Amino acid sequence: MANDPDDEDFGRMIDEKDVGHIGQAEAHRWGTKQGFTVNPPLRDDKGWDFIFERDAPRNVPLDRVGPHLRAMIQVKTSLGKIGHHQVTMKNWIRMVREPMPWFILFINLDETGEAQRASLIHVTGRWIGIVLKRGREMEPGAKEATTKITAHPTEEEALAPPFDVSLRKRIIADIGDVGSYMSRKAAITDTIGYDDHRYLVHMTMPASPEDLELQADFAIGLVKSLHPNEI
Repeated sequence: MANDPDDEDFGRMIDEKDVGHIGQAEAHRWGTKQGFTVNPPLRDDKGWDFIFERDAPRNVPLDRVGPHLRAMIQVKTSLGKIGHHQVTMKNWIRMVREPMPWFILFINLDETGEAQRASLIHVTGRWIGIVLKRGREMEPGAKEATTKITAHPTEEEALAPPFDVSLRKRIIADIGDVGSYMSRKAAITDTIGYDDHRYLVHMTMPASPEDLELQADFAIGLVKSLHPNEI
């Protein structure tokens, strides 16, 4: 039935308290429409809103079927324009350190609650570097739940309409080979530098835990000098 302009709900502006619920409902709809099994957490305190799951292709003998795709999705919704959202270090560290794929889906709603823009951050590469650097800078025992890093998608991370199709394609493309994803992410976490200036330096230093911590602090500029035995 066509919308009735005399209906009091026609063209109604959404209430800001409903923005998050609308965004999550939209993300659930997009994933389900594109063939993912979409499940929310029983308790919403672990930094994710949905698990997106997708069976591996069955175009090979069953003994060669690969692992099914599984991705953790956090949804951030805003009105008017794609917003910058603060995420606690507690959640960032989980997204970086857990071997599974993690994504942050940004949904921008117009004043009537329709999705007008969307973006998807894959928590890998530069974000792993940003989070690990901030974690090194924090004092031991600092409260992870109150320290935050702002998540802000780039133009390259925008999703093109139709958003459900772009979301599916981006998730599958970013994860790539499911079987090797965990080892690839672990390799990035273990070897990533914190900026574009990388150098290969061989030095000899004492191997005490304190000296190893000092080297890590030096690498990101928290201390200004080292005193190696030999370079």
